[in-house]
Amino acid sequence: MIDMPANIKEKLNQIRQASDENITSSSKALHLLFIILMGCLAGFLAKYFDILQFERVWGIYTGKVFEGLGLLGTIFSVWVFTATLIAVYSQNPISAGVHAFCYLFFLNVTYFIYAAKHYHSSYMRQFIFWTVFAVFAVLLGAVIWYARGGKLISNILAAMPIAFFLAEAARAFLHILKAIQENRIIYGAVPYSVIVVFCILASAALAVALPETGLQSLRTAAISIIAAPIMYFIVNLLWIIVYYFCA
Repeated sequence: MIDMPANIKEKLNQIRQASDENITSSSKALHLLFIILMGCLAGFLAKYFDILQFERVWGIYTGKVFEGLGLLGTIFSVWVFTATLIAVYSQNPISAGVHAFCYLFFLNVTYFIYAAKHYHSSYMRQFIFWTVFAVFAVLLGAVIWYARGGKLISNILAAMPIAFFLAEAARAFLHILKAIQENRIIYGAVPYSVIVVFCILASAALAVALPETGLQSLRTAAISIIAAPIMYFIVNLLWIIVYYFCA
């Protein structure tokens, strides 16, 4: 652990105590390798389904579900969800930040190598952009580690990714409404329905997995609903930044 003033360390330990389990260096290395492999697999699958949605080898309904899976791999919520789980189940906040970064960085590496090989094009600008996001995950992973404590601040932290999922679900739901208005139910509504379903399930999963008690789960859910409108603005701002740098 990084040395810090005793009073700050004591206050952080009151939120959540780091595990005092003695883990060998080889076990830590294997754990980190497993997370890196998870990131590589996630990057491969994300790009695979992204490409698959354009292959047109499936039936109409099945094809639109695969299109939804392709869209799913391009939104923030999937990676926020998986990185959050990796971080909160790490041994301490430092390892949480390192694990979150390694997962997202190698996800990016695999994703853009696959894209470059498939499309015979360079994606260096996009790779650098998303790597910067992975660097921020070091800090965010260390912070979100405390979401699995028993204090109010832990419930607030746990509510933030849930509010994020609700915001992205709202964005996808607006796409569904627009598709219905334009009579594009199969071609527009079905793919975005996959995103809505995932975001709702991810929200429920974190609301149950992170808080220590049922009462804290309810408190976390209430905070996430209150924070969702603000998070909706943040999500839209993030997508504006993505379109500016990666379009």
